[in-house]
Amino acid sequence: MPQITSKRYDIIVGIPTYNEADSISNTVSKIDRGLVKYFPRHKALIVNVDSKSHDETRYVFSNTRTKTEKVTISVNRRGKGANIFALLELSKKLNARYVATIDADITTITEKWSKELLDPLVKGKADFVSPIYTRNRYEGNTTNHFCLPILYAWFGLKVNQPIGGDFAFNHNFINYVLKQKKNRDSFLYGIDIFLTLHALGGNFRLKEQYLGRKVHKPSFNKIVLMFQQVASTMLFVLSKYKNKDGTSKLDNTAKHQVRIDSFIRKPELTKIRSLKQYSIQKLQKVSKKKLADYLGLDVSETIRIKNSKLLISENEWVKILFHVLKYIHNNKIKEKTVVDIVFTISPFFFLRTLKYFEELNEITNKNHIDKLIFRQAEKLQSLFTAHLSIVDLNKKKNYFRNIVCFKQANSKEIKDQ
Repeated sequence: MPQITSKRYDIIVGIPTYNEADSISNTVSKIDRGLVKYFPRHKALIVNVDSKSHDETRYVFSNTRTKTEKVTISVNRRGKGANIFALLELSKKLNARYVATIDADITTITEKWSKELLDPLVKGKADFVSPIYTRNRYEGNTTNHFCLPILYAWFGLKVNQPIGGDFAFNHNFINYVLKQKKNRDSFLYGIDIFLTLHALGGNFRLKEQYLGRKVHKPSFNKIVLMFQQVASTMLFVLSKYKNKDGTSKLDNTAKHQVRIDSFIRKPELTKIRSLKQYSIQKLQKVSKKKLADYLGLDVSETIRIKNSKLLISENEWVKILFHVLKYIHNNKIKEKTVVDIVFTISPFFFLRTLKYFEELNEITNKNHIDKLIFRQAEKLQSLFTAHLSIVDLNKKKNYFRNIVCFKQANSKEIKDQ
């Protein structure tokens, strides 16, 4: 345990890092100003949770002047999730009532971010706070084409940034989430969706807060790794809540804020071509049986997709996601299973993302981009809701059929006597 002056804090703000020496000072300074300005009566601590960076991240953090007490701790296991779990364990030991986690590489962070994230918790209006940002239209692909539509279909709630990276939660949520079973990828980039899903599935009160513009280091280079880790964690946790009782409450009064920035940074053409080539190569290695079982693709569809090397349209993608959700809902899911599903669906996700990039070229009004994203989610939600209705109807039919059979059997037994 690092040297900390108190055994109890009202607020802890954690900054998970790995080689962020070039950006962490600005982040720490903005967090400190926000805590001093908006929470002067609360005892606060800023924690840098670092995965043994090779640069001077910890040195820069420690030497950034702040009025708020701060400390750095090292985590032996590399991965953002490992950092966050260490932060949660520390927060529990220090009896923190409210905790926020903020990424280190955000250049547009302001002192108000601390207020926006923590205020709903302090005022008792939420247990879990997630962000809404104004972002570059080419970012957030795992959110827009995977997490958002699946969460809407499964829970009936549109969570704008379920893997936003900047969240806040109270001690009740921390105690709950630390008890949950963790898959391997939850210790990596899967951590954000791990937290959001348990907030939804655990019936906690969610509040979305608008933080403004989010500009950070480009993440397109990590799209393969990030998607696979997020997707496997999402499907792993989702299976826990297939028979969810109760309803989470989502306060999304900030939903009408602008989500698409006028700032445009498109991935380099060479990287886009490389991703397409990678996807097509991976597609050839996927077995026909897994394509049929997990994605609902028959032999003819599989041959057409593999041979055509075309990108994936909105309707094709919705159909694929629908079959994945049906499989998760209808089967017992182990960690190995979700790894198989993600391996199978990954090339389709990348080809869907690249098709979306093409669709962006046809959109002149940035506000129409959100319509495209939400329309995709609504199509999936409609399909899955209809499926659940049929499943529920069949269960009722079987229930009444069993009652009739039971009565007939009893009647026959009485006559025989």
